[in-house]
Amino acid sequence: MLSDRIASLAVIFAFSIGLGVATVAIPLLALDSGYDAAAVGFLVAVSAASQLGFRLCLPWLLRRVPDRSLTALASLLMLAGFSMLLVSTAVAVFVVAQLFQGAARAIFWTSSQTHAIRGDGRPVDRLVEMNVAGNAGTLIGPVVAGTLAVLGLPVAIAAAAVGAAVAALGTAALRRLPPYDRQRPSTSTGLLRRDGVDIACWASVVGGGWWAMLGSYIPVILVGASVGSQGIGWLITLSEGASI
Repeated sequence: MLSDRIASLAVIFAFSIGLGVATVAIPLLALDSGYDAAAVGFLVAVSAASQLGFRLCLPWLLRRVPDRSLTALASLLMLAGFSMLLVSTAVAVFVVAQLFQGAARAIFWTSSQTHAIRGDGRPVDRLVEMNVAGNAGTLIGPVVAGTLAVLGLPVAIAAAAVGAAVAALGTAALRRLPPYDRQRPSTSTGLLRRDGVDIACWASVVGGGWWAMLGSYIPVILVGASVGSQGIGWLITLSEGASI
């Protein structure tokens, strides 16, 4: 059986490829289905709101559900969202799929990080490895999406679903750990007063805003400029590479 460390990286890589594909494929699918730029922005905002809402619930969830189970749940939610879009692109289906995707992102990253720091090896090393695997996936995903979109946008969405499915299956190889218990309560106000934390928070705001534009208005603008799906995939990959 694969070691927990390798299994974790494989799960993160597969999930991130699905996310990278979705960054290109979902806005293009929305445009192809007749939605305008405002509707694309709304759908991305729905996903972001879902992600924020579930992040607030994660401390409660992590104390009650093993992180491996939460990682599997996140992958299955992502798979369900992509599968729904393969069946229908009605507005209600799109909204639910985006709700699932936002919840999946929130649950996956927090639970996978929690699992990483509880595993073997130094926590810092595990987190670095996790970020490298995630960045590799989000670099490859847009190119995969742009290339497959030439064959049809459903093909690209199916590739994202395959990534989510592989991540879900891969969680079976993760080490079984009990739910995470911090044992003592902590408040965020003390943490926010530490040097550099405020800058890191604002950096996250800027990075999140840019990622939201990559998943919404940047593809819309590029489509308006008559850039093909392959070109859009490569440009978003270059942008992600520059940020890395």
